[in-house]
Amino acid sequence: MQARGLLHARFVQHTCNNHLPLGAASPPRTFGDQSVKNAQQEVSEAADGARAKWAQLKADAAAKRSEVKADLDKRTRHMDAKDAAIDADWAEANAAEALDFADWAVGNAQLSILNAIHARAYADNLKAADNLQTATAK
Repeated sequence: MQARGLLHARFVQHTCNNHLPLGAASPPRTFGDQSVKNAQQEVSEAADGARAKWAQLKADAAAKRSEVKADLDKRTRHMDAKDAAIDADWAEANAAEALDFADWAVGNAQLSILNAIHARAYADNLKAADNLQTATAK
């Protein structure tokens, strides 16, 4: 930055010296010294301004980055909540189907028990009838 300031000061000095070519003998430096100081001051102010703008730009970028991250987090939570609600719907449907299956299984088991009781009673009746017939035949 300082080299640029000196180059600018040299240019200002050149233009203030009635357009003498660079390197030519210059008039006494009373006006030139002030021009150099003024140019250095302007360069310093410009550098300070650039630093301030850069700092502001970085702060704005950081704020925007935080805002975008917060928005993404919010969307992620929303999608997670939506996915969780869908999962809960599926789980509830599966539970209802399991209860329906269990109800059918219990009913089927009751019918199987009644069928077994009936089959045993019929077999016992047939056996008793057969024993009766065999006893009367002897």
